[in-house]
Amino acid sequence: PAGRIIAANDRYVAAAGRSRQELLMMPIDQIGELLEPRRQGRHGASTLTCEVRLVHHSGRPHWHRRTVVPIFDAERNVEKYICIEIDITDRRRSEQLALAHARKHEQAAAFARCALVESDFDTLCRLLVRAAAVGLQADCAAPVEQSDGGTACVAVGPALLAGPGPGG
Repeated sequence: PAGRIIAANDRYVAAAGRSRQELLMMPIDQIGELLEPRRQGRHGASTLTCEVRLVHHSGRPHWHRRTVVPIFDAERNVEKYICIEIDITDRRRSEQLALAHARKHEQAAAFARCALVESDFDTLCRLLVRAAAVGLQADCAAPVEQSDGGTACVAVGPALLAGPGPGG
């Protein structure tokens, strides 16, 4: 359901990252980024549930499960909706950490499988550099020969690839 917010408690104002006056002028669908499709509730087509990503004043994202429940008048017409949001940030962050951990383990296992069958040192080095880039969540990585004759792996993330920022 679309509609303008007519009241918001203090915790919702803080979570939404906007002033109360801003919220009271906005449709609920404009607050937060919808992360998954809405699911119809068991109690009729009007009850909807979804997950949204909100950005706090600090710029740090947090996640809520949003349920929009209809309130009916005596004739069973929808009079208004109540939006109930539950903070699921800890769960979402745990899921993200678990996925990142699994990716690192998979990359290490893939490198180990290649190392068992690959005899060419240069090919192994390229595979190791690729594994390092994935493990570090870098956009690219490369082996760099050092002055003492050794080799180091250098990984570069998106912020460094974009060039210097303001003042740099």
